[in-house]
Amino acid sequence: MTDHTLALCRAAFERWRGGDVEFVQVRRSARTAFFQVSVGGKTFALHCLDPQRIETEVRWSNCDLTIEQRSDEPRFVVTDKRAGFRVTCGAVNVGDAPASWS
Repeated sequence: MTDHTLALCRAAFERWRGGDVEFVQVRRSARTAFFQVSVGGKTFALHCLDPQRIETEVRWSNCDLTIEQRSDEPRFVVTDKRAGFRVTCGAVNVGDAPASWS
């Protein structure tokens, strides 16, 4: 499942390159950090589940997201080095943004 998650995220991040990102919210009860990515007139969602650490601006442009899996534990690290963005989390989901984010 890990290789599948990495492949899905990397494909999405490639399509999202150059887009605008906004840190939408953190839901403590759901243990999830939500990010909105807008590119080419479309809006997408990046969900970081069970976040351990979040380092980010609230919003930034010209994103260049990457994802790696930590070798010492089953966690993912999502980064955008140019923006100073880094999230360490237990799982990652990517997809279309909910209509309520528009």
